[in-house]
Amino acid sequence: MNLRKKAKLRSLQDPKVLKLLDFLRERNPKEYSTKNINLSFHSLIYMSSADNFRYLIPERIFKELTEDAKEALPNLKHYWLFADRKENFGIVNKFIENEDLKQTKTHVKPRSWMRYKKSKIWSMKKFKKEMGVDIVWQAHSHPTGKEKLHNIDKRILKYLSNGVMIIIIPEIEEKNQKPHMVGWYYDKRYTKKPIIEKMVFEIISE
Repeated sequence: MNLRKKAKLRSLQDPKVLKLLDFLRERNPKEYSTKNINLSFHSLIYMSSADNFRYLIPERIFKELTEDAKEALPNLKHYWLFADRKENFGIVNKFIENEDLKQTKTHVKPRSWMRYKKSKIWSMKKFKKEMGVDIVWQAHSHPTGKEKLHNIDKRILKYLSNGVMIIIIPEIEEKNQKPHMVGWYYDKRYTKKPIIEKMVFEIISE
């Protein structure tokens, strides 16, 4: 294998490149299909700009979201988060409860994995079409205050092979637990080991 091919292979394993490829496939599925990825040197330079991608949420929405998760205590609550894509950042503009998933005191695995996947894909397409949003994320609260993925979360992402899961941490004064949110990007489509990348949300004023 020559040096150029080796460089291309390493680039295709970079999580930032993989995320940008997903975005490009949405815009032009034929050109950026899995079977027809032909990246030039200039394309790889452009893709490196994904390193600077930022995740933003207005303070008002952050407070409403974490307060809603707090009101659901001690239960775990599920949400849909919607965001607009603006060049090198995504900004959350709305959230709603995911009524397809009931509130529970602990993580519960899907009764039907296939139905779960189909429902998620259908809902995301529906929201993007009807609401005109660029990004749709699934989210749920962690009353325990742990921002890391639960084992059930990991099993779900592993089954999906690719996806994003946002964790909402509600405030609990007795435990000195501060409101917080973090995201996790998961991808196991092109590598033997899954790529798991933390998404840090910045709270901004409107």
